[in-house]
Amino acid sequence: MAVTKEAVVFCLDVGSSMNHSLADQVTPLETSLNAIKMILQRKMFAELKDEVALVLFGTPGTANPLADGDQYENITVARMLGLPDWPLLKYVQKEILPSNLSADWLDALIVSMDLLVNSTKDKKFATKRVIMFSDLSSEVSDDQLDEISNGIKSAEVELNVIGPSIVTGNDGEEPACNVAPAQKKTLQQLNGEKLMKKLLANVNGECYSFSQALPALSFFQTRMVRPSPWKVDLEIGATCKIPVVGFLKVKECKPKKSWQISYVRNPDDKIERTCTHHLNDDAQTEIEKDDTVKGHRYGTTVVPFSKIDKDLLSYKAKGKCFQILCFTKSCNVSDVGGENASSLA
Repeated sequence: MAVTKEAVVFCLDVGSSMNHSLADQVTPLETSLNAIKMILQRKMFAELKDEVALVLFGTPGTANPLADGDQYENITVARMLGLPDWPLLKYVQKEILPSNLSADWLDALIVSMDLLVNSTKDKKFATKRVIMFSDLSSEVSDDQLDEISNGIKSAEVELNVIGPSIVTGNDGEEPACNVAPAQKKTLQQLNGEKLMKKLLANVNGECYSFSQALPALSFFQTRMVRPSPWKVDLEIGATCKIPVVGFLKVKECKPKKSWQISYVRNPDDKIERTCTHHLNDDAQTEIEKDDTVKGHRYGTTVVPFSKIDKDLLSYKAKGKCFQILCFTKSCNVSDVGGENASSLA
């Protein structure tokens, strides 16, 4: 079976410039967090096997495997590569705060690449991707640009940037991210955009503005399920057998058991669920589950229906069978009930 899952590293700028915006507008950091939350929710609700990691740069502290003295400072690996889950979503929603510092976004990209390559050595992924969220306003050193470009291409990693509009600077050409800037750009930001444009051209990367990315992420992603074929012979009479294959077109999808809603006053308290059985009397007498039996109401009378009764009345199939019994008009065929029942007409 072909591998379809992808490995994604979110590289998020939490520096001071990401917390500035014009009046009555959301900050770039808030927009970036909303985009990351949408991506996580899409992957979780679609029950994909994709794995994600999170790298923050511009943080007060430094926590990454490449840090050495003043190298790769203010860059933090907040989450190693793994399946997206509720704790990660909660962390993105409530625990990421802006700082008054900044960090080299190229250094952050190197840390993200190192994390992605080392975390996927013994795993198979169809796609490896780094998604950077930044306004590119921090100081950046371009002395390793060629080495970074070669490393991205040799590792077969896709680079996506979500941030400001990066214009090409050539007359008659459309901007790489076609959206008007929210506020006047600084000289440092223009230099950063120029460097990013060069990097994206070297690695065939893509850039998206926030106004482009958020609407695209707002659409629900359907859950990917590999269809299971039902192989059987279509029997017409005693001698004619035609091999056919059946597939379910639509089936009700039930939520995971782990996605059950609960509420406690203290979110740190552990929830334990217990199930007890009681008689329908004034004392609500508790009984053991082994002393119970299923039943069905017939008027006001409860008729017991034990496991022995169920086994005696259940249909005993003798292998697969798909026979044409007769021909009739479609109006004479009613819907067949039952959880796993189906009809063909």
